[in-house]
Amino acid sequence: MASPKTEEAATAECLKNALQGLRPDEDVLIDILCRRTHHQRQEIRRKYQLEYRRDLIDDARHKFRGKFGEVVVALLTPMPEYLAQELHRALRGRRQEVFLEVFCSYDNTINRAIKKAYYESYAITLESAIRSQHLDDFQMLLESLVSNERDEEDAAIPELPLRVARQLYQADYSIQNPTAFFAREFRSSMEGLGTRDRQLIRLVVTRSQVDMKAIKNEYKRIFNRSLKKDIKGDTLGSYRRILLALVDS
Repeated sequence: MASPKTEEAATAECLKNALQGLRPDEDVLIDILCRRTHHQRQEIRRKYQLEYRRDLIDDARHKFRGKFGEVVVALLTPMPEYLAQELHRALRGRRQEVFLEVFCSYDNTINRAIKKAYYESYAITLESAIRSQHLDDFQMLLESLVSNERDEEDAAIPELPLRVARQLYQADYSIQNPTAFFAREFRSSMEGLGTRDRQLIRLVVTRSQVDMKAIKNEYKRIFNRSLKKDIKGDTLGSYRRILLALVDS
């Protein structure tokens, strides 16, 4: 008698079925991925690999194009690896604010894992990669931000990130209040003509199931607008549906 399938195995089978055919079932992926924690998604990906000898990320990339596919891949990528990729792109594009997003919001254990993932992916330390960009005096601040570990007993943002924020924005930019900082980053991703989709995806993926409720409340307080409505107005189709599902998760 065959043993009953584990929840991860049953979920992996649902995903495999959803990815088959010419028209994969996007709603099944949204329902499964957005209702799971990051750890659970990694367990499902591992089970998928064991059961079918295929990488779920590779299958998702093959089936889904565009922004929806980018969100799916981000959700399935281990968080340190995903953030290492985002930091690499940020350095190439001189988007130093991404460093504030990362190194002011995670604990030392996760930050060390991000730096390890960066080295494993690009064969260079993150500090050396920063140095190679020739950012002058600002380079030293970023290197220090990456190298120094936070006092996790103190909830306040330390002085070093404040100095980085002042260099970036000529103001503290609410970095002393992380929830307000992320609310403003969300607004930055959608204001003006067009949408900064990579920034929006990163914010939704990394803040869902962490402090999204508080960010939504702060967004409403600062801008007198609904974060969900703004995302809905700036996106379309399955890309919109998966982002909204994550915002509600």
